[in-house]
Amino acid sequence: RISCEALGALMIGRISKLTNLYLPNSGIDDACLQALVPGLCNNNNLGQLFISDPITAVGLRSLSPFLQSDRCSLRYLNVSLRLGDEEAAALAGVLKGNKSLATLGLPHHHGNRNQRRNMTDAGWSEFSKLLCDTSSINNTYLSNHNLTHIGAPNYMDDTPTHVTDLLEMNAAALSSNRRNRKIAFMHSLKRCKIFMSHPDLD
Repeated sequence: RISCEALGALMIGRISKLTNLYLPNSGIDDACLQALVPGLCNNNNLGQLFISDPITAVGLRSLSPFLQSDRCSLRYLNVSLRLGDEEAAALAGVLKGNKSLATLGLPHHHGNRNQRRNMTDAGWSEFSKLLCDTSSINNTYLSNHNLTHIGAPNYMDDTPTHVTDLLEMNAAALSSNRRNRKIAFMHSLKRCKIFMSHPDLD
């Protein structure tokens, strides 16, 4: 725990411009990850973060201040841990309001015992709700519109269609390199999700 707090302090000070943080198989647990969060929140350059077992849903939820911060610039998050429905719900929860993440790398369902995806349809539904929350028009508008990949790194062959369809919608809206066109496409994406989820609207 002391070394984690020391690393967190370094991230606030000397290495506040860190761009990649690779922590798999480092023995970092929930308490240690929680100790790193202040340093993560201080860093607005971190683009990639890799974490692994023995982190659980408790540790994932502790990332909320970092991932929901306006300063967060993380583009790639890879979680190599025993991922069940509870962990999926935790990830979906902390990514609400995140505006930067494009790729969420999950373990393959054929991974080793400690780094295996054991999600059911309930877990995938959490990600579907993250991408398009149909509970109200406002929640649909505030859904995540920047994620373009959720699944095992480099491919999504076993990611359900109801998730990949929404990811492809996001990717299409983000495909323009021109800022003004990207903004227009993003507004169109939000409207499209609203009309798709609330067909009773005129």
